[in-house]
Amino acid sequence: MQIIIVGCGHMGGAMLEGWLASHILAGEDAHIVAPNFPLKNLGDYSKTINFAQHHTSEIASLTKDNRFTSDNTMIVVAVIPQIMKDVLPNYQAFADKNIPFMTVAAGLPEAFYRNILGEKTPIIRVMPNMPTSIGRGMNAICYNQYCYQTVKETTEKLMRPLGEIDILQSESEMDAFTALAGSGPAYLFALVKAMSDAGVALGFEQQRAQRLALQTVLGASEYMNECGLSAEQLMAKIALAGGTTEAALAQLNNDNALGDLMKNALKAAKNRSAQMGKDMS
Repeated sequence: MQIIIVGCGHMGGAMLEGWLASHILAGEDAHIVAPNFPLKNLGDYSKTINFAQHHTSEIASLTKDNRFTSDNTMIVVAVIPQIMKDVLPNYQAFADKNIPFMTVAAGLPEAFYRNILGEKTPIIRVMPNMPTSIGRGMNAICYNQYCYQTVKETTEKLMRPLGEIDILQSESEMDAFTALAGSGPAYLFALVKAMSDAGVALGFEQQRAQRLALQTVLGASEYMNECGLSAEQLMAKIALAGGTTEAALAQLNNDNALGDLMKNALKAAKNRSAQMGKDMS
């Protein structure tokens, strides 16, 4: 398989690292088109990676390469939404060959890509999150109607080494997924910071408080994943009547404060994702 990665920043780079580490993709079959990507981060793979700057002549040479066919090639576009409209037209020749495009950008609907690349272009929208870089991501996949079975099989083969996948029933779910799982790691980071700061207020030194908070969150997450109990059941097991956990949860759950705060946060993220699509379409 030949993969052309257009834009290789935090997320594009994380996906590439995952593919190389899992041996889903060989170094010589990875073609990066990006202004600045630290190949040294890829260790020995950097010797075989094909790297090009964002120059029209180099992109043109890629489009004329006979290795790239619809049977064995995928274009992964991982640039920020704000420049997608300027970048995509350079890859029209690939769309003309019916080569599928995987896009990694919040907000931009499938129709946006077809308007630039062609009505019947196979488009796969994916939404990874940060733990993708260590193979623990929660990644959404959404296919348009022109994605044939081989494209779907290839996409899922690529995405599984990066973590869990969720195949969306329709594109309308993408903004909600972005709000819950795409942005979700930041909410957990915010929780760890809040717990750490609260620990400092109780007398712990900052670094120690963060270590205590982080390991608590890590251990609790892994325990929940393995035990098979719901969040409600687990809280009930810890929050014994008259105990310390019950006292703390009473503060968090006062008038459903935590639940309402999270609902409002996800709603704001979902609305922003939808608005970004409208602004740039």
